[in-house]
Amino acid sequence: WANGAGTVMVYFDPNMFEEVNYQTANIGAESRQGGVVMNMVTKTGTNNFHGSFMFTGTKASLMGDNLSPELTAQLSKQIPASVLAANPNIRPGQKINSLFDTAASISGPVVKDKFWFTTTMKISSLNQYVLGNYNPNGTQGLDDNRIYNYNFKGSFQLSHDSQLHYTYSRNLKYRFHCCTTTYQEDAASRFQDQWADIHQLRWTDTL
Repeated sequence: WANGAGTVMVYFDPNMFEEVNYQTANIGAESRQGGVVMNMVTKTGTNNFHGSFMFTGTKASLMGDNLSPELTAQLSKQIPASVLAANPNIRPGQKINSLFDTAASISGPVVKDKFWFTTTMKISSLNQYVLGNYNPNGTQGLDDNRIYNYNFKGSFQLSHDSQLHYTYSRNLKYRFHCCTTTYQEDAASRFQDQWADIHQLRWTDTL
C-alpha cells in the first residue's frame, strides 16, 4: 500500500504492450483530473509463435568515482568509530552494488484461428549502498530491491467478428531493507512485501 492511502504501486512490463499512447494536454472529459494519461494496448497472440528476451545491467566495478580526496575525508569523519575499528578501509559513498533488468516474452496459437496466448515475465533489481548508513560489523547499509512481473493474456475467437480476451497481471515488489534514513543500520530497517493482481475480461465485436 502506498502511504496507507488505499492504493497499490504497480510496475508494468513494457513487453506486454503492443502500443502505448501518452496524452499530456487537452485531456478528454472521460478523465476526472488532469495530468499525464496513458492508454496501453496489450499484445494479442497470433497464428505464429513470437518470442523476445532482453538483459541489461551493471555493477560496482563498472562505475566511475568522482569523489575528491577532500570530500572523501569529509565523509569519512561521519563514520562511527566502531565501524572504522571493524573496517579501517571502508570508503564512504553511494555506489550501486548491482543493477539489472531482464525480460522475456512468448506468444502464439493454442488452436490456430481459434485460441491464442501471450505471456511475459520481467525481473528488475537495484541494490545500492546508502550514504551515512553503517553497520557495527564494518559494512555500509544496503538498499536492496527486487520487482517481479508476470503477465498472461488469452484470446478466444467467439465468432467471425467477435473475440473474448482475458488478461492477468501479477506484480511483486520487495524492499529487503526498507525505509532507512541517514545514520541508521540495517537492523533498523524492515522488509517490505508489496503485491498487486490485475484481472481484465474484455469482449470485442465488429459491428
